[in-house]
Amino acid sequence: NSKKYHSFESLHICRLFFLYIWVRYNAHFMEKILVVEDDKISRRIIREILSRSGYEVFEAEDGAQGLEAFKANKPDLVLTDYQMPVMNGYEAAKAIRQSTHPQANTIPILAMTANAFTQDIQNSLESGMNGHIAKPISIEAISKAVHAVMTDAFF
Repeated sequence: NSKKYHSFESLHICRLFFLYIWVRYNAHFMEKILVVEDDKISRRIIREILSRSGYEVFEAEDGAQGLEAFKANKPDLVLTDYQMPVMNGYEAAKAIRQSTHPQANTIPILAMTANAFTQDIQNSLESGMNGHIAKPISIEAISKAVHAVMTDAFF
C-alpha cells in the first residue's frame, strides 16, 4: 500500500511540475488568482505553481472564505473546488455573481473537481462559473482552460 501511495504521489508531483512549466512558459496575462480549495495539500501545490510563475495567489479554504477574499481583493481569475465545507463552489459562484463587486459579472470562475459528469458541468455553468476542469487536473485541460480565459473565449 505504501508503494502504491508513493507511486501516485510521484505521478501527481510530475503532473504538477509539467503544469508549472506550462504556466511559466506562457505570458502572464493575469496577475492575481484566487484559489478556493479545502484540501490543504492541493491548495499549497496550486499556490506554489502559480506563485513561482509570477502570479499573486490568494487562498481560501471554503466558499464563504472565497467570497470574502474575492470582495477584499481584485483577482483576475477564481479557481474553485465544488465540494467544500461551509459554502460549496456552486454557492460561492452564485454569491460572487450576485454581489455588488465591480468584477461580479466579469471575473472568470473555473471549477476544479472530480465531478466530470454532464450534469455537474451544467450545474457549474448555471451557478455562474465559466468553465470546468476535471480532477486530477491534466496539463492539457488546464492549458485549454487558461488559454480560453486569457483570450476571453468564455465570454
